[in-house]
Parts: sequence; structure tokens; C-alpha cells
Amino acid sequence: MPAEATPESGQGRSWRSTPSVEDVETAELKLLELGDTWQWNEDGSLSAQSAALSAVKLLSDGRKVLFNQIIAPYLG
Repeated sequence: MPAEATPESGQGRSWRSTPSVEDVETAELKLLELGDTWQWNEDGSLSAQSAALSAVKLLSDGRKVLFNQIIAPYLG
């Protein structure tokens, strides 16, 4: 995530606006709470990685469901 929001960035939103924080310390606390790993880059940007999420969810009635999200470009 870039240090500042930039439309040219693939992320677009900054590391401040993505988790709604104002400083590095609060950002790191949120990352810790989520169980993410991260690295601050020399240019002030943030590289963060989330833990893998299970694709199979157990519902309250005992059924198992598969969660699969595919993001594809709009071809209209």
C-alpha cells in the first residue's frame, strides 16, 4: 500500500486510509490484531500479507460450504 493515496497505484488507497489509521504504530496494532505480517518499505509504503483463509466454512447447522470468490473484469 502506498504512503499516500494515488490513482496510479494498483492499490489506490494508502496504508492510512485502508485500515483507517493515522500513524505507523496504530497501523501495526491493526496488523497484529489481524494476524498479518508486514514490512515497511524505504519509500514509506507498506507491504502486508494476510494469513490464508479457509475455503470451507462450517455453518451453525453443521453443513459445510465452499467459499470461492473470483474477481473478473467486467466484459460488457
